[in-house]
This record gives sequence, structure tokens and C-alpha cells, in this order.
Amino acid sequence: MPEWSTYTLGDFLMFSPQAYWRLVERYQAAWWPAQLVGVGASLATGALLLRPAARAHAVALALVGVGWLWTAWAFWWQQYAQIFIAATWIGVAAGAQGLALLWLAAVHFSLDTGPGNAGSAAGLWRRRAGALLWAIGAAYPLAAPLTGQSWLRAEVPGFMPDPTAWLTLGVLMAASGPRMWVRAVLAMVPLAMLVLGALTRVLLAG
Repeated sequence: MPEWSTYTLGDFLMFSPQAYWRLVERYQAAWWPAQLVGVGASLATGALLLRPAARAHAVALALVGVGWLWTAWAFWWQQYAQIFIAATWIGVAAGAQGLALLWLAAVHFSLDTGPGNAGSAAGLWRRRAGALLWAIGAAYPLAAPLTGQSWLRAEVPGFMPDPTAWLTLGVLMAASGPRMWVRAVLAMVPLAMLVLGALTRVLLAG
């Protein structure tokens, strides 16, 4: 048993840090400059959330839903599954999240429920918290160049899981219409993705 003391967390990873980042860079290069669409869509969600109309918020929900469907197919199934055996099943969860967000967007667009309690103290707190979470997701691509990494490692909402999750949490918090229990249920997959992403980075660093 003394051998266990020589192991680090990184030793339990199925792939090396070099293999992971090469995969990310190939994925980014293969789709460039489509990432600009993801940047534009993330900024559009912020602009839509500034409007009081529930239909504008429904469109923001639909945009992040499309982002989940894209990451499910392009990243989890087409790329990450090459080196990570669980990626296919995680991609299924991401795809289900995207469909659920599109369904929610369609429901609230058709109902046009109005601004709801956005002007109340609770609604104001929720919108401010949502704006902060949205800002983290929208600014996420800047993390790579600010830490001295290649732009090919810049993670864009709608293309990579972590910024998509942050942006989604922000939209869910700030959007008017959905009940709190619906927001809570739809926040579960993004939160799980962020935990998985943080754990992966710890393992890559270890």
C-alpha cells in the first residue's frame, strides 16, 4: 500500500493534459471563425435580458438551448468522446438540457407572460445575480489570453461546456416567466457541468 502515496489526482485521468489541450485546439481550429457566432449570441442574450418583454427573455433561453445542443454534438460526441469514455453520456445530458431550454422558451414565448415580479425586491436581486453569472460566461473567452494561453484555448459560450453553463445560469436567473422550481431543475445540469469542469482542471493540473 505505500505505493498509493506516490499517486497524484492526475494519475487517475484517462488522458494526459497534452492530449486534452490538443483536442480542444483541433476542435477550435476546425470550426473557426464560427466561434464568433457564439460570442455574438452570448452578447445577444444580454441585450435581450435588458428588455422587459417576456418574449425577449424567451429568445434568450432559446439561444442558450441551441448552445447546449451544439456542445452536445460538436464537443461531447464528436470530440471529447475520443479520449473520455463518459463523454457520450454527458453529451446526452447536454442535449437533454438544450431541448428542455428550447421547450421552456417556446412555452413562454407563446404565453408572453409579461415581466412578472422583476420589479420586486426579490426580482431585482435575481436579475442582478443573473447579470453577474451571465457576465462570467460572456467574458470567459478572455481567460485564455489573460493567462498567457493560445486563443485556440479560449472557451466560447455555445462551443465549450463551462462558459455555456455560466451563461445559462445567468439567463435562467435573470429571465422573467419561469417558476423558481423550473429554474432550479434546469440549473442542475449546468451546475454539474461546472463541477465536472473544475474537477477536470484540477486533475489536469495535478
